[in-house]
Amino acid sequence: MAKKDDMKIRILAVERLLKVGQFVTTSEILDSLERSFGIVADRKTIYDDIQAISRIVPVERLSGKGGGYKLLNVLVE
Repeated sequence: MAKKDDMKIRILAVERLLKVGQFVTTSEILDSLERSFGIVADRKTIYDDIQAISRIVPVERLSGKGGGYKLLNVLVE
């Protein structure tokens, strides 16, 4: 699969891993991507993906221990 296709799949997968009302850590996202989709990424890539997602769907970030990211709502059910 082409690198551009991998990027599209990864961004969609990250959006699906973010939950409404439940914070998900970057580590949990990385683990789920590899386990469920066979996608290996680094933290910086995930931060960039979440920033891109937040341009369309609001994403809340909670800093510190127990923090993470969550969708404030969904674009399409």
